[in-house]
Amino acid sequence: SPLDVEHFASDGASQRRVTLRDGSVVDLNAGSAIDVQWVAGERRLGLRSGEAHFQVAPDKARPFIVAAGGISVRAVGTAFQVQLAAAAVAVVVTEGTVSVQRVAAAASSRSQVDVSPAAVLTVNERTVVPVTPAGEADVPAAPQVERVSAEQLRALLAWQDPVVTFNDTPLRDVVMQFNRRNQTQLTLGERELGERRIGGVIALDQVE
Repeated sequence: SPLDVEHFASDGASQRRVTLRDGSVVDLNAGSAIDVQWVAGERRLGLRSGEAHFQVAPDKARPFIVAAGGISVRAVGTAFQVQLAAAAVAVVVTEGTVSVQRVAAAASSRSQVDVSPAAVLTVNERTVVPVTPAGEADVPAAPQVERVSAEQLRALLAWQDPVVTFNDTPLRDVVMQFNRRNQTQLTLGERELGERRIGGVIALDQVE
């Protein structure tokens, strides 16, 4: 049914992993939200806020389409990340191939109108598409595609990995990263403790 919509969100302090009914896996960064609409011949998602990584279960009969900030990302079986910010939408592909183009309708609409040629992204490629102001009449060009290095890709995906290696890092910075990931919040009893430098491999999602 076109009205068959599911809503998933993460709070501002922790991430969330969601397994969809088709087996696709969505990792939501803190403070993110998606809508999932199951319609005939399509798996249609809308990224409402924040950032998410999508591991798409293959199904050639039902493309997996993510809409965010006036762009549409289409995949069949692949993995990619979408970040929705105030001024732009960023897409990076970690597996397979996706196509990205501007559309004139939101994800919840029954129809979408393509307003730019599609750009095709493969592994280790990224595009950053400015959000189009409402009512803008100019037909924009296809999104620009850029290669990202292995180091850049690791940085873009770092929020998904709770295991972080610290080397001579001020304790205050470790606490800040911990607090971004957990509802339980750490506070330093003495300001001087924040200057203490530590090292090691820490799983930031292991509160205990």
